[in-house]
Amino acid sequence: ESGRNKLLQASNSIESYLESLEMSMFFDINQKTYIGRIAQMTQKTNQFNLFKKIYSEKDISEFIKNKKNNIFALKVTDKFGDLGITNLAMVKMIDKDIFIDAFLMSCRIFERNVEYKFLQMIIKKLNLNKKSCIKIKYKSTLKNKPAKTFLNSIKINKNDITTLKNPEYYIIDFKKIMNKDTSYIVEKI
Repeated sequence: ESGRNKLLQASNSIESYLESLEMSMFFDINQKTYIGRIAQMTQKTNQFNLFKKIYSEKDISEFIKNKKNNIFALKVTDKFGDLGITNLAMVKMIDKDIFIDAFLMSCRIFERNVEYKFLQMIIKKLNLNKKSCIKIKYKSTLKNKPAKTFLNSIKINKNDITTLKNPEYYIIDFKKIMNKDTSYIVEKI
């Protein structure tokens, strides 16, 4: 972390810092070898977790068995090393629409726009287009303010998520996601 902090202090802007990190993202789908880490993330991740639900390894295995479901895992590296599996999305396909039941990210990579790139990669992998409806499940908790900030930046719902008490699906604005500049992150699928 000290190398990253020094680089941040030496950078002229957050954009130049992010570019100089030389980030790469490795994208996997339904990778059974990650089931333990995926379960761990659902149990421990609080700040960037749109819908706090704990999944056991058995729950995750059952989720993957359904051919309309996918678990997307993301491994991130930068010039300083491997950050491991940092992002997770549990996605259900229903007709041409997707429902994201879990979307979370490790605090190790906050403020790098990795969450936007991850969602862009999911959209591309599922061959979604502007006609597709992307719904993401959210429930406010005392700790998930970073997740709420992200959702507010990409949703098209008119209601304010700060006042909701029950979980609800929010429709994601396709353009807001796809137009977000994440060109400084290299995709490796």
